[in-house]
Amino acid sequence: MGLLGLVSPEVLGVGHGAVSRWLGGGGTAQEAGLAFAAKLVGVSLALAAPLVDGVFAPSLFLGASLGAALGHGAHLLFPGAPIRPGSWALVGMGAFFAGFLRTPIASVLIVFELTGDYGLVLPQMLAVSLAVTIARRLSPETLVERQLADSGISIRAEAGDPLSGFRVRDVMTSPALAVRLHQPLPDAARAVGGTKHPIYPVVANDLTCVGLLRAEELDEAARLGRLDDPVSTRLVPAPVLLLEEMPLAGATLALARAGVTRAAVIAGDDDGRLVGFLSPSDILKARLRTAGETGRHSTD
Repeated sequence: MGLLGLVSPEVLGVGHGAVSRWLGGGGTAQEAGLAFAAKLVGVSLALAAPLVDGVFAPSLFLGASLGAALGHGAHLLFPGAPIRPGSWALVGMGAFFAGFLRTPIASVLIVFELTGDYGLVLPQMLAVSLAVTIARRLSPETLVERQLADSGISIRAEAGDPLSGFRVRDVMTSPALAVRLHQPLPDAARAVGGTKHPIYPVVANDLTCVGLLRAEELDEAARLGRLDDPVSTRLVPAPVLLLEEMPLAGATLALARAGVTRAAVIAGDDDGRLVGFLSPSDILKARLRTAGETGRHSTD
C-alpha cells in the first residue's frame, strides 16, 4: 500500500479531495488513469486480506478516476468537441457504484440529485445498465453479499417473498374502525377517540363503504365550531377500495397507482360492505410474523 501511495498519493485514504477535483473537471488523463490502476490494485489487495469493511467509497473513487481519465483522454483526441471531463467522471462514478452494489436506480437518482442536469440522465442510464449487466455476468453475488457469506450470513437469492401467496384478508385489520355517514362529528370523534389513524372509513347504514374521513377534518370542524355537522359534510371519496380476496401483491400495486399507503377493504365488487382496513403496519406485522416462522422452521 505504501508503494502504491508513492506512485499515486490520491489512493491513500478515502480520496474525497481527488474525487471532488475530478468532478470539477480538474486533473489530467495520466493522473486519473494512474490513480484508477493503483486504487484497483489496492482495493483488490485489501479485499483479499481482508483489510476493508466496505466498497462504497472505493467504488466512487474508481468510477470517478476512470471516468475522468476517459474524459480527459477524449478531450485530447477531440480538442474541438464540447467534452466535459467532469461529467465523464460523474457518469463513471455512478456506473461503478451501480456495478459494485447492483443499485441501478439509486445510482441514476443520486447523479440527477447531485447535478439536476437532465442531459446526464441518458448517458448515466446507459453506463449504469452496462455496468450492472457486466457485473452480473462476472458474478451473481455482490462484494457485500460475499462478505456477508464469509461472516456466516447466507443470502438465498432464489427464495421467494413469503408474502407472495397472501391475500388482503390474511393481513388486513378486521373489523375496521369506521364511522357512520350521518353520524354527528362529535359522536364520530368519540368513536375514534384514543386512536391516531390519519383516515377512517365511512359506512352507510348497510355497512357499505361510501368514502373516507380524514382525522384532520375532525380537528378542523372543532376549530370552526361546526361540530353539529354530520360526517357526510366532511366526506372525501376513497382513491381506491381493495377486495378482501385480492392478492397482496396486487393490492400494494393498486395502492401505489393511487398514490396512497392505506385503504378500506370491501367484501367484493358487487358487495361494497366494509370488512377491514389495510395499512403499512398490517403488511409489516405480517412480514415480521412470517420471518419469525421461517426462523423457527430453520432452527427446527
